[in-house]
Amino acid sequence: MIAHPMSWQEEEPPASPVLCGLGETPLIIDMPNGYSDQRRVLASIDPDSPDAAPVAAALRAIAAALDAGTETTLGLTELTEAQRSLLLDTLGRGEVSAELTGLGRYHVAETGLTGVWRVARLAVDSGAGAEAPVEHIEVATIPTVVRAAADHGTLTKLVLPAEVPPGTMNAMPVLAEVQTRMMEWQHGQPNHVISLSLLPMSDPDMALLKQVLGLGPVEIVSRGYGDCRVTATAHRHVWSVQFTNASDKVILDTIEIGTVPRAALAAPEDFADSARHLRRVLDAYFV
Repeated sequence: MIAHPMSWQEEEPPASPVLCGLGETPLIIDMPNGYSDQRRVLASIDPDSPDAAPVAAALRAIAAALDAGTETTLGLTELTEAQRSLLLDTLGRGEVSAELTGLGRYHVAETGLTGVWRVARLAVDSGAGAEAPVEHIEVATIPTVVRAAADHGTLTKLVLPAEVPPGTMNAMPVLAEVQTRMMEWQHGQPNHVISLSLLPMSDPDMALLKQVLGLGPVEIVSRGYGDCRVTATAHRHVWSVQFTNASDKVILDTIEIGTVPRAALAAPEDFADSARHLRRVLDAYFV
């Protein structure tokens, strides 16, 4: 267990996927509640209903993209509300969700199929009238908007503090390493990982790291027996990655310099499994 984890949040986020700004009421995106709910949805499908054919076509397009391993976006605007609900219920809910700011208000959630994501740009009142929410399904290791949001408005240079608070031991060497790796890292290179778990870090160390690195526009949470929380800092290509156990204690605390950390990505080798599962669903419930 980590004695002094770098906490980016003051309180535990709600269990349902939400996105909200400061002082706003959380907006909750309803999704099927687990495998048992999805089975009930599938069992109730009438393949002869007028809604089944458009949904089956969308599912086949998703399966084809998974087979090809190509990043694909599928809009939902041509579906009726009933068809949209049936599609989302059939895809189910996964364990990964993300909150994005900076490029607009987005909620991202992995479906029950690895590599298939639901991306929603929530309605925003810009002063000239409220923009309608926009939603799509995306086949990708991580949706494009996540990478874009992580780069939007983040700082390209890390400035080291001139003074450090009493009790600081290792924060400055860590920040100096982050600064160097930020300047050296290029797209296509593997991420550089600094394990805070292996260093003697005091509370003042962690507080200084959090203060200097700052909080960025992306937070990704993968929930399971334990959680993995991937947080973009205010500095481009610098991430906090924390793994917790079932008791919500941080057991691995790292900083990564590079692209979106692997812990948040769908593995490309899982795409074929998702395609096979989706075709079994099509054969069993849509023919």
